[in-house]
Amino acid sequence: MLEHVAGGREPMTAMAIAAGLGLDKSTCSRSLAVLVERGWLVRDERTRLFGPGPVLVGLAATAAVSGQLQAILLPTLARLRDATDETVSFHRRVGDRRVCVAGLESRQVIRRVLPIGDSFPLPVGPSGKVILAFVDSAQRETLLAALDPAERSEIRSWINAAIRTGVVSTDGDHIAGVGAASVPVFGREGVFGSLTVAGPLPRWNAVRRTEATGLLLAAARSLSETLGGARLADYERWIGTCAETPATTERVTTP
Repeated sequence: MLEHVAGGREPMTAMAIAAGLGLDKSTCSRSLAVLVERGWLVRDERTRLFGPGPVLVGLAATAAVSGQLQAILLPTLARLRDATDETVSFHRRVGDRRVCVAGLESRQVIRRVLPIGDSFPLPVGPSGKVILAFVDSAQRETLLAALDPAERSEIRSWINAAIRTGVVSTDGDHIAGVGAASVPVFGREGVFGSLTVAGPLPRWNAVRRTEATGLLLAAARSLSETLGGARLADYERWIGTCAETPATTERVTTP
């Protein structure tokens, strides 16, 4: 059933899935309900169509990370982990979601535990927000339109700050008690993913994150250059001004 839905070009109705697999509708509906509950599939309540869920998307994206990409990512992640002594991760953009596909945990006893394979919508967490800032404007507006007005306004302020500084830096934005700083990484076709350093508060606080911003941006620029990415000139501007412009924190105010 998962293979059938994931292999389809478009989301499917329960009836179409049952017909395609030769199942009776009641059996198919019960199986679909379990898969939705466990995150393997998602169901659009308005259209009643089924598509791949966050668990399936996360596994697919993680499996798609080639040995060549791992070889590119891991040395950079190791340098950042050793320089900051915090957990470092790379999140790959997959459509309107981001998936944690690689990372290295801090060696400290109290640390951010790395969830390889976790998948979240782009508006969730600094790793997604910094990607959202650089996606195609039409797709960004579609994603923002699904949010309530207050949340949409807040995320727009994050986006504006990310475009200006190249970083989203937060206190407990996605997970309470965790500070994080994320920067974009670009590939040949635009924003490819994000690089994130995360750790417990108050240790990985706004001051330490701001001090590490130049290091993060330099690492992201190096990865982007290796991946054939665009916007390399933006990194020069961001790195040149990061010491003068404080990193955006969760206290950002909406203009």
